Order: sequence, then structure tokens, then C-alpha cells
Amino acid sequence: MRLAPVQLGNADPDAWRGREQRGERAEVDPETYNGGSRKCVWAMMLISILLILHVQRDRYIEALRWHGGIADHGPPLPWEVQPMILPNDTYEASFLAPSLRRASSFVKLSSSVLGVNGMASTVFTNSTRSASDQSVTLVVGSGTLPICKEAKEPCLVAVQRGEAEAAGSGMVCHHFSAGAALGALQPLGKDLCFRSKHVYAALATALNKSEVVLAWDPNRNDGSRPYSCLARVTFPQMQRLTTLAVDLVASVIYDRVTDSIITLGFSGSQTIIADQYQASTLKPQLRYSIPISVTWLLHAPKMSDGFLLFLGSETPFIGSIFAVDLRRQMIYQQDPPTGGPNQRPRRWVLPYNKFVERLPDNPAASKQSQDGPCSTL
Repeated sequence: MRLAPVQLGNADPDAWRGREQRGERAEVDPETYNGGSRKCVWAMMLISILLILHVQRDRYIEALRWHGGIADHGPPLPWEVQPMILPNDTYEASFLAPSLRRASSFVKLSSSVLGVNGMASTVFTNSTRSASDQSVTLVVGSGTLPICKEAKEPCLVAVQRGEAEAAGSGMVCHHFSAGAALGALQPLGKDLCFRSKHVYAALATALNKSEVVLAWDPNRNDGSRPYSCLARVTFPQMQRLTTLAVDLVASVIYDRVTDSIITLGFSGSQTIIADQYQASTLKPQLRYSIPISVTWLLHAPKMSDGFLLFLGSETPFIGSIFAVDLRRQMIYQQDPPTGGPNQRPRRWVLPYNKFVERLPDNPAASKQSQDGPCSTL
């Protein structure tokens, strides 16, 4: 079937020319042409604004919660009067962002070894380390363990993956290794097997010098909600004492002042969540909500023990510090440093009832059962 051609322009050009010859002016209502397009533009703008509000509604809620902090004029905090990190200090620096599944933590040990934890294998700044170190995770705070305290030369301790899986269980075995800072690592104790190929955090708890807390993500095929695992193990035997399933974790640190394990993750609105657990029992304690998403976590034991220090790396908090006082259960927000050396940046205390809550007991913590979500062999 042949379609008739579509006419373009005026449907009756002779009638239009006749009007012009008679001197008649064609009256055209501007709304006929402009009104429709203007309404269309406004409708598109309204739809765009609604989409932005829908996507960002949780972030706006967090921003509204942030307002109402109380101005704090108390004594200066430790990092306001002296450098946070001295040349020979140990420290951790972790970059946290919602787009990164796991934070990369730069770990400076007392032995001057600098490693990067959190990836599939630890990266050392010293290129002389052997190929067998590709599957290790540095034990942060290893200088407090007996094997390093008794050593005459700087040493390090790591968690190393075994070469084979436990037969028929789908579990991968891990063990402790130790050695001189620049030498080869030697296996210690027995293997501990669980459903993960990589331990991304290992923390020596200074108040109990024979224990280490490990963190890993279990391999799952059941489509359930993602989670992470914590385990207290003896050193160097790698005997499991307690395991605990927790919300998905991006990084883990140990605070020796409060003897706490702190897990760091993200809320549904993609802001930082810091959960506090008692290191000697893994008993849940408190949850702190930090109203930022992209940040550096700085942890220098000599200066920041008892605190969590977050350096904002996103607008409008670039350069701002959010500090969690773990002893007093308070959250400070501090403006970026000013140009004047004698002028202290403004500081606020965030409302406790909006940013701090108590964690419920977790029934997944187990001392005896091997059948939980974080089971081991």
C-alpha cells in the first residue's frame, strides 16, 4: 500500500499569499508556539529534580541529621597540639569509599617495613621479599607478640595461605608465619581452615599477647545477604577461640586503650559505620554513624589510641576531621585547619542519640559449634 506524502509547512499556501496581498496581518498567538515548549521544559526539569531527590534522599537525611551539633570549646584534642605521626612511629592509613569493596590499608610496622593490607596479597615496599610472600597478610601490632619481643632483630608476623584446600570441605587452610624483616618467613603452629582464600585483616591484641583476631569474607553460593567473619585465635597454634558473623566489613582496626576491635563498613545511605566489639570476647558493644562516605582513616597508636580519626575527602567535608572518642562515646566534627597558627579550628559535638547506638548481641558468636556461618576446621 502506498502512503500519501506528508505535507510540510502551510497546508494552503495560496490562501496565505492572498492574505499578504490584501495587507492582512496574520495574528499568531505566541502561546500556541511557546507555551507548549515552555511547559515541556518545566516538566523535564521537575522530573529531573524528583529523580535527583529520589536517588539522594538518604544522603539528604544524613545531612539533616548532621545539623544540630553543639559547639565545643573544651581543651584541645591531642592531634591539635602535636604531630599525629613522628618519623619512627607505627601507623595505619586506610582509604574508605563506597565504590571500593575493601579498603587498602597502608601499614607501617615498628621494623620499618611498610606493607599494604586488604588486597589479594600484601604488597611490600621492600622488593627483596620472596615470592612465597604473595599470599600473606601482615599482622598489625606484631611487635607485641612474644616471638618479636624476644627477637634481637626487627621481625614481622603474617598470616599465610596454605597450598591446598581441606579435602572435601571447600575450605582453605591458613597458618602463621614469622621471620626477620628482610628475610624469608617460616611457618608456625598448625593450620586453621575456613571458607575463604584470603584473610584481609589480622590484629594482635596487645592486652592478651597470645591472641590474634582475623577477618575474612566467606565464600557463599546460597544468595544470602553478604557478611564478614571475625575470629579470635591463639598464637602461634592458630586454635580458634571465638567466631562471629558481622555486617559486611571494608576494614578492621584494633584500639588498645579500650581493648576494642573496630569494624568499618557502609550504611544503606553509603556513609561510614564503625562497629565496636570487645577484643577479648568479640562481644558487640556500640555502633557509630559517621556522616561521610569518602575518607581516610588514620590510626597512629601513640597519638590516636582511644580515638577513630576520619579525614574527609569529599565535599563539603574536604579537610574536615570526624573524631570518635571511644572512651567517652562522643563524635566530634572539626573544621579544616585555618591559616593562623594560633587560631584553633571550630569544633562541634554531634548528638549522641542520632549518631551512637548499642549493638544487639549476635547469636552467630560461638565458642563450641563448628556449624555456624563462619565455621572453621
